[in-house]
Formats: sequence, C-alpha cells, structure tokens
Amino acid sequence: MPNRDRERAKVRKVMRKFAPMTRHHNREAKNPVDNGDGSYSSVSTMIVGDDRGERVIPTIRDGQRLEGKEAAARARKEDWPTYKTVRAADRDDKTWHRTLGLTKKGPGSLNPNHRKKGR
Repeated sequence: MPNRDRERAKVRKVMRKFAPMTRHHNREAKNPVDNGDGSYSSVSTMIVGDDRGERVIPTIRDGQRLEGKEAAARARKEDWPTYKTVRAADRDDKTWHRTLGLTKKGPGSLNPNHRKKGR
C-alpha cells in the first residue's frame, strides 16, 4: 500500500474513533466561545486519565470553556476516544483537529470559528 493510502487509512480510523467528538463540535459550533482576541472556538480538548485509560475530552460546553476538573466531571459518563497512552491520545487528537481544519496553522486558518470578527 503506498504511503498516501496508508495515511488516508489512518485518518479514516481516527475520524471514526472521534465521531462522538465531531458530533459534539457540530453542536457547539452554534454557540462558540469568544477567545478574547476577536477569534472564536467551538472545540477545545484535553487528555485526562481515568480507570478506562487516557481519554480525549471536550473543554467547551454550552458556549463556555470549562477548567480541567469540571470538564472531566462532565465527560466522565460519556463515550470519548480512549487510549492506552497519552502520546497516542495526543497524536490522534492532533490528527482530528488538522483533518477538520480546527487549527490556526495551515488549513485551519480557513475555519470560520478561527476568523476574526467582521471578516
């Protein structure tokens, strides 16, 4: 399998695993958080360890950015991507953000949630 096909297969696998996070992001896109610099975010994640492993959880809920303990408490009973290591969780979290264009670098600069007001 050529490298390009392998990379696409990896991205598809990550996107399937992150389907709950994508649905969450789509709901939150209607009520983004003001970052204070004129840009907005509808998604922000963090990695927390619990009895299930290292989990990637959202920190934006209902138009508010939550701190670690509150975000973890709200995410505890939900099904978020889970990994054996922080490194694997971080790698897939970054892939998910890049694939959806949710980073300020590269394609993410085209994401309307990162544009400045009035543009």
